[in-house]
Amino acid sequence: MKIWFNWKFVATLVFFMANITTGQESWTLDKCLEYAYQNSPRLKVAQKSIEEAEGQAQSSAAILYPQLNFSSSYTKNSPSPLGGLAGNVPGRQIRPSLVSADVYEHSFGLNYTFFSWKIKPTLEIASANLGRLKTDFRQTKSELTLEVKKAYYTVMFTDQLVKIGSQAEEVAKNNYETTEKLYKEGKVSHFDVSRSKVRWVNGQSDLIEAKNNYQTTLEALRTFMSLPSDIELNLSGSLSKEMLEISMEEALNQAYVNRPELQSLSFLEKVSSSTINLEKAARLPSFTLTYNYGWQANDLYSDPDKYFKYWTFLGKISLPIFDGFTARGRIKAAKASLERVKDSKEQLQDLIDLEVRQAFLTFQAAKDRILAQRENVNTA
Repeated sequence: MKIWFNWKFVATLVFFMANITTGQESWTLDKCLEYAYQNSPRLKVAQKSIEEAEGQAQSSAAILYPQLNFSSSYTKNSPSPLGGLAGNVPGRQIRPSLVSADVYEHSFGLNYTFFSWKIKPTLEIASANLGRLKTDFRQTKSELTLEVKKAYYTVMFTDQLVKIGSQAEEVAKNNYETTEKLYKEGKVSHFDVSRSKVRWVNGQSDLIEAKNNYQTTLEALRTFMSLPSDIELNLSGSLSKEMLEISMEEALNQAYVNRPELQSLSFLEKVSSSTINLEKAARLPSFTLTYNYGWQANDLYSDPDKYFKYWTFLGKISLPIFDGFTARGRIKAAKASLERVKDSKEQLQDLIDLEVRQAFLTFQAAKDRILAQRENVNTA
C-alpha cells in the first residue's frame, strides 16, 4: 500500500505548528496602525459623531419634500349633537360627527413648504456641520497616528539602548575582571581595580534603567493601540536611515492645506455665516400648501358608499410682523459668533506657523547631529 503526501500541506502544517509553539506574532508599524484604527475608542466616538451628523443632515433635507400623514380616530358623542334632527338628514349629506353618537374618522394630510427663505441656510448648516465632523475625525486619526508612530519608534530606540547597554555592561565586566587579574600580578594599582568595578556597577544600573524604559514605552504603545494585556506585543522593523528633504516653505504650505483643525474652523465659519442668513429668514415670508382628504362613518365597518367624504386645500403665506426683537438679538449673536470663529482661525494659523517652524528647526538640528555623529563613528 502506497501513501501519498502533499508536500504543500505538510509545509503549511509545520509552519502552523511552529507558530503555535512559539506563541509569538510579529507586529510591524503598519499592523500596529491598522489595529489602532480598528480598536481605538476615540476613533469610534468620532465615527459615531459623523453618523449622527449624517442623520441630522438627512433630517434637514426633509424640508425639500412633501410630508404625508394618515390619521384615524374614534369619537363618542353623548347626546347626539343634532339630536332628533339626525333622522331627517340623508346619511351621506351630513357629517356623522354632527348626527351620530359614534364617529369613526380617517384622513390623509399632505403638507409642503412651497417656499421659505430658511431652506437654503438650513441645508448649508447641516452640510457644513457634517464636513466639520469629518475633518474632526481626520484630526483624531492623525493624532492617533502620531502617537502610535512616536511610541513605536521610541520602543525601537529604547530596544537599541538595551542592546547597547548590555554590550557596555559586558565590556565593563570584562574590563573589571582583566584589571583584577593585572592587580594580582602587580601590574596595576588597587585604585584601577576600584575604578573598573565602579564602571561595571554603573553599567549594570544603566542597563536596568534601559530595560525599564523599554517596558514603559512598550506599555505606552499598547495603550495607544488599545491592545489587551493578554496579547503579546513583539515588534519587528528597524529605524530608517533615510532623511526627509523638505524646505520651510513646502512644510508651511502643506500644513495650511492639510491641517484638519484649520479645515474644521473653515466649516465652522460656514456654519456661522449660514446661521446669520437663517436668523434673517425669520423676518421674511414663507408659503406653505396643505391638502387633506378624509371620510367619516358612524360605525367601523360601514359600507364605503355610505361614508361622508370631504377634502380641504389650504395655501398659507406667513409674514412675521413683530417678534419682540427676538430675530434681531439672534442675528446679533450669530454675527458675534462668526467674528469669534474668524479670530480663532487667524490665531490657529499663527499657532500652526509657529509649530511648523519649530518642528522644522528641530528636524534640521537632528539631521546635523546625525551627520556629526557619523564622523565620530568613522573616527572611532
